[in-house]
Amino acid sequence: YILDATEQVPSNVIVMVPSSVPATDMETNGAGKFLKDDIMPYMSHPRVRGLGEMMRFVDVLEGHRETIEKLEAFSDYIIDGHAPGLTGKDLQGYRAAGVLNDHECATADEVVEKIRAGFHILIREGSGAKNLEQLVNGLMKARIPLDRCLFCSDDRHLEDIETEGHMDNCIRKAIKLGVPPAKAFKIAS
Repeated sequence: YILDATEQVPSNVIVMVPSSVPATDMETNGAGKFLKDDIMPYMSHPRVRGLGEMMRFVDVLEGHRETIEKLEAFSDYIIDGHAPGLTGKDLQGYRAAGVLNDHECATADEVVEKIRAGFHILIREGSGAKNLEQLVNGLMKARIPLDRCLFCSDDRHLEDIETEGHMDNCIRKAIKLGVPPAKAFKIAS
């Protein structure tokens, strides 16, 4: 539906195929599991760039067959992460499985460890989770370049976008924290 609905819009709409529907075995979605065979038809679409939000990081670490099959199928694509609080050897294993980025960092220590583990970090400034200030300050204090960082707005309410802005809000906040303007614009784009 999303691919069809965005075919004629006047902007480039890139799609990440959902990695797990439902997100856990404790949830239902009304349609059953979304397995590798369900994903395969979308992989050849020119606007599909990868696998979105690999939330089931425990399944990745435990080597669950259904999850590993999806990771293997998308090994030449971008695989987005979703691993709040994951550290140490588990974090290394998650990265080694092919997950390239994470948007769930909440603390300075977490963002530093994930950068050092080779992840790209999507610095989130949503409506509920507002992590930009803590993460940018943590990276700058640790003297870690922001080259592997991007801004994201995960779950930003329309009312907040209307009153505070979207990526422009992230840019303004980053500049106030001491990020050079050109770098802030680069992170946002």
